[in-house]
Amino acid sequence: MEPILHPEDKEDRRHGTEDFPFALYDNYLRYPYFSRYTIDPHWHEEMEFLLVVRGNARVLRDGEFVEVGEGEALFIPPRTFHAAESLDHQPFHFIALVFHLDLLEGEVQDVCHKRYFTGIKKRLLSFPGVISRKTLWGKAVLHELMEVVDLADHKGPGYELGIKGALFKVFSLIFSNGVVQKSEVAGDVYAVEKILPALEYIKEHYQEEISVDDLAKLVYLSKYHFIREFKRLTGRTPVAFINRYRVHKAMAMLIESDEKVLNVAYECGFNDMSYFIRLFHRFTGLTPAQYRRAYAPRAVKTGGR
Repeated sequence: MEPILHPEDKEDRRHGTEDFPFALYDNYLRYPYFSRYTIDPHWHEEMEFLLVVRGNARVLRDGEFVEVGEGEALFIPPRTFHAAESLDHQPFHFIALVFHLDLLEGEVQDVCHKRYFTGIKKRLLSFPGVISRKTLWGKAVLHELMEVVDLADHKGPGYELGIKGALFKVFSLIFSNGVVQKSEVAGDVYAVEKILPALEYIKEHYQEEISVDDLAKLVYLSKYHFIREFKRLTGRTPVAFINRYRVHKAMAMLIESDEKVLNVAYECGFNDMSYFIRLFHRFTGLTPAQYRRAYAPRAVKTGGR
């Protein structure tokens, strides 16, 4: 499995194929981006199991942060706003199993569809937070998820059947152990869709001046309600989110290019060099030049300071 160093936004990505809507993403944060999101905030129609292979993660799921440790997993329902970042400034390796429930549902809407999968699709059910080896059912679920990883990795004869069988076993274990409850966050689906245009705008225009007023108008909310909803769903105010996003882009440029620090700042939307350096230092504990000297490949370290 090839590591994906900088996961793309998943909103427009096809996960798997039309006749087998399943995909595995093996992600490894090689460079110490410190508190950056390793998965940018996004949502998709598919459901997801996120397995932490190395390090510890803080995952944002529907406005709440959940810490997931090494060897643990997290269930992310369909249409759930989520993001993730590494903790403790340490490398973070995780595997995401992303699949549409159509993979497990046949043309006939049987009892599994009516009793279990409909509740998942409509966000009527609340699943356990962290899946760990501390419980027997959690240990069994993690075993099945790693079986899925192995099958998807090797793609031997009949691997598709094995993946579907293991996923059915996962849901059987979860439902049979009484850890599923009625959900109280179904309304958040609409809140996510409401602020998504603002997030997309930030990602497309981070190099330009962005005002909170313009973002609020974009999603037809008052400035007050926009800031409140944005912070509730992303964990940060719009200004803090924009600053962090710009710094993350600057981190990547410093490592992957030989552009001078001044040019990096301007390319990432900072017009004030002093402010850029202060903000960069606040997030990373280093100045941009120090960060480049410490972490850029040797071929880049000879570039502009």
